[in-house]
Amino acid sequence: MPTGRPHTQIFGGKKQATTPVKVQRETVVPEPSFNVPLGLAAIAGVSAYEDITPLAFVAAILSVFLAFQATRVKCVLRLGDVS
Repeated sequence: MPTGRPHTQIFGGKKQATTPVKVQRETVVPEPSFNVPLGLAAIAGVSAYEDITPLAFVAAILSVFLAFQATRVKCVLRLGDVS
C-alpha cells in the first residue's frame, strides 16, 4: 500500500523540515448541562418519599454539588490544546 512517501523516510532517512502553520481558531464554550444533577435530585426525592434517608441524603448532596459545579466551572475548549 503506497503512502506517497519515499522509502528512505520509512527506513530512517532524512525527513524534510517543515514549519507548522499556526491557524487562529475560535474558542468554544459549551453550555452547562443539568441532566445529572436533576436526575440525582429526582432520585433523592423518590428516596425521601420512600423513607430511604441515607440514599436521599447522599443523592441530594451530590446533586447540589454537581449543580453548583455546572454553574461555576467554565470549561474552555481550544482545538490546539487537545491533541
